[in-house]
Amino acid sequence: MSLKKTFAEDLTEGKFSYPIVRAINDYPDDNQVMNILSQHTSNSSLKLYCVKHLLELGALEQTVLKLAKLEERCSQLIVKYGNNPLLSEVIQKLTDLHRTPDGHLRFITPRDLNYDSLDHNEISIASDHIDPIPK
Repeated sequence: MSLKKTFAEDLTEGKFSYPIVRAINDYPDDNQVMNILSQHTSNSSLKLYCVKHLLELGALEQTVLKLAKLEERCSQLIVKYGNNPLLSEVIQKLTDLHRTPDGHLRFITPRDLNYDSLDHNEISIASDHIDPIPK
């Protein structure tokens, strides 16, 4: 089992991740995401196209917003049930995935995708182009 994840691995594995489900549910007449998902492709160019399409459909933005809502709900429950420091630390580590160090939501845009590594089946996300939205 590999611990290293590759770019858009859910597409290769045919997994219905939250952004994919959002795109399919919100745009039932748009078959592009489902068609790519069903191919289990490892083609980086095709996966990049799909990620850009998910961005255009707003599925990745909706995913970040959902994560922020879940983060808030978890924080409320932690307070309600006694402020467990270990659980708070776990939630904070998860929060770091969708927030910038100064607390803004981390929204990825097409310009954030690094196309240089297409041949290596890994594409990095630039962190210097983040559209900040306050916490």
